[in-house]
Amino acid sequence: MSTNRKKTGNTIFNKLKEAKPNENILFQLPTGGGKTIILARFIPVVRTFAPLVAGVGKMDHKKFLIYNIVGALLWGAGVVLLGYWFGSKIPHLEQYIQYVLIAIIVFSLGSSVVHILREEKIRKRLIEKIHKKLTFFSSKK
Repeated sequence: MSTNRKKTGNTIFNKLKEAKPNENILFQLPTGGGKTIILARFIPVVRTFAPLVAGVGKMDHKKFLIYNIVGALLWGAGVVLLGYWFGSKIPHLEQYIQYVLIAIIVFSLGSSVVHILREEKIRKRLIEKIHKKLTFFSSKK
């Protein structure tokens, strides 16, 4: 591994370490991580960053591969079976597919928003960041 990659990886991992473990699910990847890798398949943003964090955190390659395959199988088979089940239960579902997709997107994003709003520390940090951005843009005028 090149020095630049090591340096970048360590920087990313150190940033993740600054967050408290209960505030950042990705922080838990290197130590336990199996459940996180599997569940990452079901959460769009986490799905993107979980492999990066697992690599930076030096998660065991075999362990990552096994959990990633299990997550992929659950995700792939689960989506297909869920679609088949809904299609058999709701007649003419194909006419309403755009509403189903909108509902899935709202549910996916909604669960993240609910989590953010429930956690007081995360909520306060988010409000502080928004306030800083708003004051930055208002001071530019």
